[in-house]
Parts: sequence; structure tokens; C-alpha cells
Amino acid sequence: MMHESAAYLRARGVGKVDMGIILGSGLTAMNTILNEQCSFQYRDIPHLPVSGAPGHEGILRYGVIGEKSVLMFCGRLHYYEGYPMWHVAYPVRIMQALEVARAIVTAAAGGLNMEYHAGDLVLVTDHLNLMPDNPLRGLEDPRLGERFPDMTTAYNPAWRQRLLDGAQTAGIKLKTGTYAGLQGPSLETQAECAFLRSIGADLVGMSLVPEIITGVQAGIPMAAVCIVSNMAWHPGDTNPSTVPEILATAEAAAPMLASLINISCSTD
Repeated sequence: MMHESAAYLRARGVGKVDMGIILGSGLTAMNTILNEQCSFQYRDIPHLPVSGAPGHEGILRYGVIGEKSVLMFCGRLHYYEGYPMWHVAYPVRIMQALEVARAIVTAAAGGLNMEYHAGDLVLVTDHLNLMPDNPLRGLEDPRLGERFPDMTTAYNPAWRQRLLDGAQTAGIKLKTGTYAGLQGPSLETQAECAFLRSIGADLVGMSLVPEIITGVQAGIPMAAVCIVSNMAWHPGDTNPSTVPEILATAEAAAPMLASLINISCSTD
């Protein structure tokens, strides 16, 4: 399947791909840093489902950022939409078939670390997979990669350092933290937030983890950066989070994330 998707893209102008990017909620405006050469509606690409989540454009763009050729998925799929987990991570399989050199996953996430603030950028250093399924579950297919991939360094250390160096060069404050992946789509309860903090989570969201796991199996160096789109519940908080506010915060911080990715694509 993934090779059919890749063949469709190759036949329509997609060539070498130095980096793959998956954009999270409210981050579509980041495509402005891409010198676009061609684009495709998700619905036209064989085997790629269409996302129905708010803030996800559903367009795959190919072009250049800095010195790198880039495949940019403007919108992602979510487990809570009803897709099987392997389908959620299917964009990474397309990257694998296209022999993408490295990939970065972005997301809007709730902040659990009390030192975070809405609008902060956080480089993910590890994750807690609290989702009810795994994208690698199913019959073994050696063509996809190692059956039991080691996740000790799921977030590639060299790739992470490159992003940290880029942030320093650009004067961007890039924090670090651990991401907890939940099923969604409901936001977290007070007790869940307290539990997640107690087990070491700094961020919480409903995506990112399946794509990282799949990328590791595929042998693609993976990185992830989140925008703190809202502060998840903390003691004394009586204001509920709303999707429009979450999207607005992500959209406001998108230019800063775009600058980080732009400078990371402009240096070796």
C-alpha cells in the first residue's frame, strides 16, 4: 500500500525528500516557509485517509525549505476519529516508501509542567504511550522494519541537538519535556492531570506517539516539537479549555515554530 501511495506522488513531481513534516492542530500556516513545487489533497492519494479534525487542512505539500527538500503533511489523522492505529501513522509509512532522511512531528499539546506557559515551544525528549493500541500491532511484515523496535532513543539525539542549536541561533526559547499520549477526544479530568504529572508527563495530547513509534520501526530519525496550546488543569484552575482557544494559541505560536524549522533546514 505505502509503495502505491509513493508511486502516485513520484509520478506527479515528488522527488528526493530530505525531511518529512507532520503539522498538528492549528499549524497549517507553517506552510508559508515552504517554497512549494506541488501539492495533493489527501483524498486523492491512494490509501491515505482524510482527517476531519478541526485545524487540519488535509493537503500534502512538496517543496523546499532552506537547503532541504521537504514533504509537509498539513494535517494529521487521529485515533479518536475511528481510524485503526496503523492508519493513523500511515503518513510515516509514505515517508518510509519515499526514503525520507529524517522527520519532525509537530502538535498542539496541553501543558502539565507548571513552568510552562501557553505559547511555549517544547522539544519532546520522551513519551508515555497511554493509548489503547499500538501502530505496530498485527501480523509481522519484515519489510516494514524490526518487529520489536527499541524505543530507548525514540527521539533521535542528534536531531534533537540540531533543533536545540537552531533555537539558540534564532534566539528562540525551546523547552524540553515528556509527552503523554491519550486516546481522546475528551480533554483530561482533574484527576487525570494530577496522575499524569505524578508519572512524569510534562505535556499531554492525542497524537504524535503513533507516528514516532512507526518512524522508529521504519528507521527514520524522528523528532517532535509541541506548542503548549493550553495549560491543562492545575489546582485552583476553574477555567475550562476550549478548542477555539487551543487553535488560536497554536496559530499565534506557529511563526516561531516555523522559524525553528526554517533554520534547522538551512544548516547541516
